[in-house]
Amino acid sequence: MIDAIHFDIRDVGEAAKGSFVTDIPVEDLLTRIGQQDADAFRALYDRLSPKLLGIALRILRRRDAAEDVVHDVFVKLWNGAALFDAAAGSGTAFLATITRNRALDLMRRKSEQMASGEDVELESLMDLSPSPETTAADRSDLAALLACLDRLADGPRQAILAAYIDGASGEEIAHRLETPIGTIKSWIHRGLASVRE
Repeated sequence: MIDAIHFDIRDVGEAAKGSFVTDIPVEDLLTRIGQQDADAFRALYDRLSPKLLGIALRILRRRDAAEDVVHDVFVKLWNGAALFDAAAGSGTAFLATITRNRALDLMRRKSEQMASGEDVELESLMDLSPSPETTAADRSDLAALLACLDRLADGPRQAILAAYIDGASGEEIAHRLETPIGTIKSWIHRGLASVRE
């Protein structure tokens, strides 16, 4: 159970100093977490909790609510309620999507309660399980996005994923792909235009 692994989203600032941060791919960590590997869980938490907190915070604009969302995502991951399918895309995108959806579900519930005149207590909103309709729509959206990205050439696709999934800067992407920064910017700009179409 998750009780055996203590983690606290407020420790995010210390994540980079953790002894479990590794170069193991996120997808491999997710597979190991499915086998209840506590070290893999900690490594994944240390690596991605700051990024997931940022996603939730941009949507909710309240740190306490964003922390609760990220905590819930990791609890569901450990308990097997969020199962990663390597065929569906990258592990980072998988967790970012779950975090985004949980935060949006929380916002929708809060808006509905406010519109109905009910008192809104954050604690009452923390059942963050998405509805079956939301889950189906999110999977459909993700499949469509992945299909669009697959149509791009390798360079633009890698640049877009590095920028929007990994949060890498233009300079970092240029270094990774060994490509001039101007080309990276052009790939991202044109690639996003193609995806929008």
